[in-house]
Amino acid sequence: MAIHREVTFERGTVGRFLQFHGISMKPVRIPRSLAPELVEKLAEEGENLYILRFVGPRGSMETWLNWPKGSVPTAEQAIVALGLGALEYEQSGGDLFGWATQAGLDPTSPETRRIFRDLRRDTELLANFLGPEGFVELLDLVSGFASRPKGP
Repeated sequence: MAIHREVTFERGTVGRFLQFHGISMKPVRIPRSLAPELVEKLAEEGENLYILRFVGPRGSMETWLNWPKGSVPTAEQAIVALGLGALEYEQSGGDLFGWATQAGLDPTSPETRRIFRDLRRDTELLANFLGPEGFVELLDLVSGFASRPKGP
């Protein structure tokens, strides 16, 4: 499951990436009955859980994403969130301890290890879905968002 990230981006740029690669996405909110404990935990944190189904010329990809209540992730927002996660994973070189330290997390925590496994899985899914050139292009695109200062 990807971690929700507060990001700002140029919608047109990301929209053009999706359009160029022929990618669409459908978010489906997970009902409490399918994952009661997880959905309840996220609800307490002000988030909903979604399954995202991306479709493109190379096939399809499904993953989970938690997202703030009151809004539904757009394709642009979802691909940026997944891209930022993949960028973090790639920059860590697949090293749990380096990634966790950079993120301010305890690398020995079972929760941190689970998040890292999910990050690795999402990165692999995204790389396979986009193909080598599309994956590198997305990482390049989101690296500009990751380096921008937050705030007005």
